[in-house]
Amino acid sequence: MSDRQPMAPMTTRRRPCLAVTVAMVAAVVACSGPDGVSPSAGRASTSTTAEVSTTPSAPASVIPQGRWMLDTVDVGYPDGLATIDGGVFVKTDDGRVARIDPETGTVVAEAKIDTARDASRYCLGIGSDGATLWACTAGDKTTDVVRLDPKTLEVTKVVKVDKVFDQYALSIVDGRLWVLAGNGNRLTSVDTATGQKTTVPLGRRCFQLAATTTTVYATCQVTNEVIAVDAGTGDVTSRVDVASPGNVSVSGDNVWVSGSAGLLHLDTGLRPRADYPGPAAGSEGDLVATDAAVWIRQPEGFLLRVDPTTGQVAARYDIDPVPSGGSLLVTDNAAWTSAFDDNTIYKIDPDPKLGSDLGR
Repeated sequence: MSDRQPMAPMTTRRRPCLAVTVAMVAAVVACSGPDGVSPSAGRASTSTTAEVSTTPSAPASVIPQGRWMLDTVDVGYPDGLATIDGGVFVKTDDGRVARIDPETGTVVAEAKIDTARDASRYCLGIGSDGATLWACTAGDKTTDVVRLDPKTLEVTKVVKVDKVFDQYALSIVDGRLWVLAGNGNRLTSVDTATGQKTTVPLGRRCFQLAATTTTVYATCQVTNEVIAVDAGTGDVTSRVDVASPGNVSVSGDNVWVSGSAGLLHLDTGLRPRADYPGPAAGSEGDLVATDAAVWIRQPEGFLLRVDPTTGQVAARYDIDPVPSGGSLLVTDNAAWTSAFDDNTIYKIDPDPKLGSDLGR
């Protein structure tokens, strides 16, 4: 694997694939008890082993590029995506945030928010709850988060959190921004109004997360597990063994995880509901779940739309040539995805045959 080289050679690969010395398993098994959880990180609640069903794959519809592509936007080194006030925002690997007008497909504002003098220091991550916009910023010594004015992109608050550089989706729920800090072994909650923060230890290294009003879900590749953390107490309440988990997304009472074995469907207590071998985002892709669809962005194969009731790939979005990996955003009337090595963001008709009704 080679290092990405944006504006200057980078010494750290974006979204690194972690070397795990334990054997990878192909199935998901529910675990009970506090195995692998340090006392300071809370005790995992006991859970019973659940049946895991697998649905045979059916042929997916292939949607030609000319049918789904609504627009393309040229942005240098784009990755994480967010939306607020009708705009689409992207955090770039060279330290900028850009605002895109979704109607015209043009960049209408941009600002450099990284302050590091060393171009090899960079930080992924952007997110919005519809009320505030936050992004990661790389300084000379730490990677922190900043609140941005959505119209001017002016930095209105800086919060020192020592964020892991490769958490590229920032979850903001009920006025709290959730960040994995240190080497991923700490979970920090930031009050979006005051900037006050609370940090709890996790007892393991984690790299991606998704939050609800009550629970934060984190994927931990080194220990091959997904954990659920109580948003109020910071205790780890449940865990499940997953082979090399990467992306995680929550929709309603459904938790979806992309692992090395494929797509995993869990309930909010991390009890397995189904295991769908095959479709996975990988370390260079993304996963977004809505009530109507589960979207998987792949560096190979580009984009998949999965039926959440069956786990089957309902549609494959064809493109030639296949671009590099990137992040996903699903809005009310479009899906957006970045391609970080191709300096491009794609605006996608979610379902050209059925109408654009798959937003979250």
